[in-house]
Amino acid sequence: MKFFSLFTATTLLFSTVVFSQTATAPSTGDGSSGTPYQIASLENLYWISQDDTRWDKHYIQTASIDASGSSSWDSNQGFTPIGTAGTEGTEFSGSYDGDGYTITGIYISRDASSMGLFGYTQGAEFKNMGLINVNVTSTLFGFACGALCGQLLGSSGDLASITDCYITGDASFATANSGSLVGVIGEYATVATSYSSVDIIGTGNEGGGLVGWVRSGTTPCTIRDCYYTGDLSGSTSMGGLIGRIESLATPTIENCYFSGTVTVSVHTEGALIGKVESSGIVKNCVYDSDVEGVGSLWGTGTPGTVTNCSGQSTSNMKDYTTYTALGWDFVTETDNGSDNYWDADQAGTVNNGYPILSWQSGADQSLPVTLSEFKAKYGKSGVSLSWITSTEVENLGFILYRSTHGNRSVVASFMDTDQLLGHGTTTEEHSYLYTDRKVFAGNSYEYILSDVDYSGKESIHTERAISLSIPSDKPIIADSYSLNSTFPNPFNPSFTIPFTLSTDMHVRATLYDVNGRQVMKVMDEDLNSGEYKHRVNSKIFSAGVYLLKMEFGTYSHTQKLVLLK
Repeated sequence: MKFFSLFTATTLLFSTVVFSQTATAPSTGDGSSGTPYQIASLENLYWISQDDTRWDKHYIQTASIDASGSSSWDSNQGFTPIGTAGTEGTEFSGSYDGDGYTITGIYISRDASSMGLFGYTQGAEFKNMGLINVNVTSTLFGFACGALCGQLLGSSGDLASITDCYITGDASFATANSGSLVGVIGEYATVATSYSSVDIIGTGNEGGGLVGWVRSGTTPCTIRDCYYTGDLSGSTSMGGLIGRIESLATPTIENCYFSGTVTVSVHTEGALIGKVESSGIVKNCVYDSDVEGVGSLWGTGTPGTVTNCSGQSTSNMKDYTTYTALGWDFVTETDNGSDNYWDADQAGTVNNGYPILSWQSGADQSLPVTLSEFKAKYGKSGVSLSWITSTEVENLGFILYRSTHGNRSVVASFMDTDQLLGHGTTTEEHSYLYTDRKVFAGNSYEYILSDVDYSGKESIHTERAISLSIPSDKPIIADSYSLNSTFPNPFNPSFTIPFTLSTDMHVRATLYDVNGRQVMKVMDEDLNSGEYKHRVNSKIFSAGVYLLKMEFGTYSHTQKLVLLK
């Protein structure tokens, strides 16, 4: 009787283990691209992994899957990666569409390389996948561990890609050449519009926040429009985006950012790439230089072509104009394209205020104002500034700044100028016009526009700054006065100030040296309307540069004069 009970208990335990690893074929689909197998459970996922004849098929996920029980499978080796290296036909070469659903708790700990949910892949396509809480370990001192796939390789007739995928939660990668998305990427492969926020704790070399190792190949691979916000640690050659670019590899890495930390126990960490052994193109990539533990762009070596890559302050990293100035394609703006890869949460509640991808949850936080045009033109009445918005979101109004001689000041604000009031929230085109009359011939100016939303947040459109120079022979004509250029200039010993008043007003003229010290009060009196040519004698002054400040009521103008002796 006791023997029977023990046998029964053992049988029940065995049955439970077997059941937890039951391979259940999908109930819908035939694996073709038009009718992919529908994956709705962990048993369906396990079914794919158990037969390499299924590794060239097409799949779509139809429900979120909890894989946390996989840690006890196969003598605690966990899930079997889909696709293996070494024998032709055993790599995964099909496609998997997560369709926005998630897989949580995948566990893999095996004595092999190319570890991940998908191991070794060739010409495979992955999209719309989300992996949460991943643990991938290779006990073999090899390479290529990634949450989504170990190796992403392609060929001329079989391109490979990862798009619109993400990794979040906790993660552990204990091997060399680890990346949270992909361990190794090769030629004809693309990783795009994907991100990771996991902290990577690796014990090996050459780890990257997104990709561990870029392999050599005659045809480049591409990593674009991606970001990593986690903290990365390992032995050597760790990079915020990529661990290592191998000799002869020619990748293109563009429009990516990193906002975490990199820590190494031996040497060579880089904010973007840990180790560079070849040429390649890296452009328009940034990292948060205010975060502790982040040093230079690269650990060792330098890519062949580097364009617009730098460290930025945290405030700049959270300002979408930092990225649009680099050519990143954001929603609602049109200057950088219409694919709308990126979005920004101006309230700072999504992704801690850093940019997000437009497909992410919460990415409906549109940019407050989209400027389609900003122009400046000199005229008789001053500088006429005009701008057009294609969309506005909770826009209170605009603030107009003017810079001259390195000093920036407010020209006008919506708080006291009705012309600068915004239109709230609108998708219709609106035009604005303002004339700056406080300018002077012979000077150069820079104008910058900003907008303020209902929460009081100001967004400054530095990427739309306009520079303008007014010729010295052009007069300024305001509503109640006109001012022509002082002549002669240079002068010796006297000069004449020509101006016309269309109404009675107070006029003040003051001469300063280049250090801002007043050297002469030229005039300070009430004048009647009329035409004036005021002559100033400067025999007592030494040769040099002087500044003449003219004040007509509340308006002022400054002109540089040169005295020759």
